[in-house]
Amino acid sequence: MLHLLLALLPLAARADPGLPVLLIPGVGGSRAYAKLDRRPEDTRWYCQRETDWYTLWLTYDVFLLPTSFECFGDNAILGFDPETGFYSNQTGVQIAFDPPGSIAGIEYLDDYEKITYFGDITKHLKYFGYNSTYMKGLSYDWRVTPSRALQPGGEAEQMTRLVEQMARETGRRVVIVSHSMGGLLTQLFLETKSEEWKSKFISSWASIATPLFGAAQSYATFISGDDLGHQYLVNKFKARRMQITWAPSAWLLPQPKFWDGEPVITTPTRNYTATHQDYEQFFKDINYETGKKMYDHVKDLLQYRPPNVEVHCFFGTGVKTNDAFFYEDGIPDKEEKEPTITFGDGDGTVNLKSAKGCLSWQGKQPHDVIGHELPGTEHVDTLKSQKTIGELTKILKIKTDV
Repeated sequence: MLHLLLALLPLAARADPGLPVLLIPGVGGSRAYAKLDRRPEDTRWYCQRETDWYTLWLTYDVFLLPTSFECFGDNAILGFDPETGFYSNQTGVQIAFDPPGSIAGIEYLDDYEKITYFGDITKHLKYFGYNSTYMKGLSYDWRVTPSRALQPGGEAEQMTRLVEQMARETGRRVVIVSHSMGGLLTQLFLETKSEEWKSKFISSWASIATPLFGAAQSYATFISGDDLGHQYLVNKFKARRMQITWAPSAWLLPQPKFWDGEPVITTPTRNYTATHQDYEQFFKDINYETGKKMYDHVKDLLQYRPPNVEVHCFFGTGVKTNDAFFYEDGIPDKEEKEPTITFGDGDGTVNLKSAKGCLSWQGKQPHDVIGHELPGTEHVDTLKSQKTIGELTKILKIKTDV
């Protein structure tokens, strides 16, 4: 009996977690489910047209054959209404995400729990007694964010409900932990909240790999796509067809207020910098003026004001990151032509000057803004870094020596 009691002591000591935490993922960071009832004329002959609910993102099946990825793209592509700024699925396609509060679809992106996202962090927190009362997540349709973020029932309203629920049930203020575009969503959310509300409900914000001022890769995505970090599995030129219809492609363009005047896209006849004028001409030149309308709907959403909460800014360094692109034959029409890339510092996805953007708030708000450099750490690996997990343990005020 004594041995049993001694064995239970560590579990009892870990039964009282620290501060409650809300996890906010980025692009591709929430598992997506689809149900199809498509007409033959709306998709390719070799793609499924009728299904019950299945996991659309992420499964290895998507990458097995070129045809599988094409079918995925047909179902993930969006329509855009330039008048309202809202996005819609294709005819006969329903796409859903895990309910607000659930962490199931953001811990692991696949059904077999092999593709880790927040999984290393949640496993660590569960060890210290974090349960569904103390740890919640927000899955959302990352293809359309931020188009409905501030609408009734949108991400901002859902975040408000989750934060207030956790604070009420635990009696403690909440730490928001965001990754990548989830940081932009968090900044947008905090800009809508009063100082009184933030003081009452928010302890701090851990901003991990946030492209606060955009990313150079988003510019090139409109020309030649993005392989999503899977260069040997994903044909980025085929991925482009769906990616240019997603709202984040426009929202993550380099922000004119903060990007330097150096060209991001260069051709023998024209340079394109991060300015509103160049964006307008760019979308005309690539024959995708819908992109300009998408950009117009998101370009002024963020004010980039200091959030007036304690901020912990995590950023990867020392990884080659796309900084500028030269298309020596001009902007390709239908041909798949690789640009010559100039690399800079960052995490392989987010340029360092953008990932460190939150440090610009230092001295401009009454709360601390603390930087956490993650040398040699790639974008998704910022969530797996032992330094990240160790610092989060401190931020959440978890007692590890009990």
